Amino acid sequence: MIETIMAIGAAIVIAAPVVASESDAWVLASMTMGETGLLFGGPSDAERWIMWTARNRMASDAFPDDLWTVIEQGFYGHRHAVEPTAEMLALAVEVLAAHGRDDPTSGCLYVMSGDDMLVRRWNPALAVRVIRGGRWGLYFFREMPE
Repeated sequence: MIETIMAIGAAIVIAAPVVASESDAWVLASMTMGETGLLFGGPSDAERWIMWTARNRMASDAFPDDLWTVIEQGFYGHRHAVEPTAEMLALAVEVLAAHGRDDPTSGCLYVMSGDDMLVRRWNPALAVRVIRGGRWGLYFFREMPE
């Protein structure tokens, strides 16, 4: 369940707590490394935002509450056999253990690469945040851009 509150006239979306296991941290770290290919040099804003996007999906009524299913349904760049670094694993543990109020994405549920943006012809102006890196950059959205 996602809770919405109002703050200074702007809606801020706060993800509900998630129930995560030790293996979820490994899966989240591995998925994130596969998604970014460590293009951003290790745990950075990009990796943190990708992890929070997956976490927000687990907390949303619109997505499964199982991390592996969330990843299989929407994080297409991940690689099943990526061994996460200790730093990435620590970041995954931190994100999964954090309270929703710590969410830097304010509830983003979608992340797209620049390639995805071009192929699908989504409007980059609708992105909550763009993090540049690698050859594409990453675009974060609270809802599916149409």
